[in-house]
Amino acid sequence: MNYKNRFISCDWGTSNFRLRLIDQSKFTTLAEIKNEKGVSFINTKGSKEEFSNHLKSSLTELSNLIELNNENIILSGMASATIGWKELSYVKCPVEIKAQNLKIDSLTKLEVKGQTFKVSLISGICTKTDVMRGEEVELLGALTRKANKSYLDNCIVILPGTHSKHCVIQSNKLVSFDTHMTGELFNLLRESSVLKHSLMTDDAPMFKEDFFTKGVHDSLNIGISSCLFKVRSSSLLEGRGALENQNYLSGLLIGNEMKYLLDKDSPILLSASKAVMNRYQLTAEILKLKPFKAMPNERHDYLAAEGQAQFIIEGLV
Repeated sequence: MNYKNRFISCDWGTSNFRLRLIDQSKFTTLAEIKNEKGVSFINTKGSKEEFSNHLKSSLTELSNLIELNNENIILSGMASATIGWKELSYVKCPVEIKAQNLKIDSLTKLEVKGQTFKVSLISGICTKTDVMRGEEVELLGALTRKANKSYLDNCIVILPGTHSKHCVIQSNKLVSFDTHMTGELFNLLRESSVLKHSLMTDDAPMFKEDFFTKGVHDSLNIGISSCLFKVRSSSLLEGRGALENQNYLSGLLIGNEMKYLLDKDSPILLSASKAVMNRYQLTAEILKLKPFKAMPNERHDYLAAEGQAQFIIEGLV
């Protein structure tokens, strides 16, 4: 078996954990372990050792799927936060988009099945008013792709998610960013508000373009505060179904997020999962945002791994 150009990518978020053996030469996943034991789950156990214990058990699971060979483990996400394995201080903006300018800490070495795995942890980035952990690695992955090199001079990179990031790039540097709680607001409204009685429980329901588009337009012309309850009242008075309401709410929230780009004249680069890619693209069309480019959604899944790989390429691990 060829062990060259391999490393283990670990993305440890607040709610989810993902461990992948990556073939760096082709950026493909050779084997992976995923579960919902995110940083918040492990933190409740009361001991920092729980982090190493979970990583060791996950490594054992991974080794049952494929033969390992002392690969480096590079860890990004919330594991470097106050509630994580080891808190690392933020790098402050502005910062040049290079691995050597981010903080990486040689965390520990884990012994699994007679092999030794070096674990390195990447920190986050902050401005005076905002923070990110994990997205900085995705940003590094996005902007080191050859197809995106031209964007290093001037662009805004959008990384949708639970906490969507709008990252302003100028002269090869991340100079500022804004966080929009679009995904979290959607989940809170769907699960914990009165609107839940008029919405679906499915995370990725069928796309209904007309209702999504109406939500985007209403967010621009009316504002979301007075439109949110219409999700409920429309089902009571008009008989609007849960699927239609779900798409309307999605349009309201994504429209509200994207409208802040209306006064920007920089090129916009989007990297999003298949589940939300078309929604952000359609919103950009409605808002007439130009120039606007969406990266192939099938490669979005590898942004973190590509960013982590830069630390190997630059000899930092």
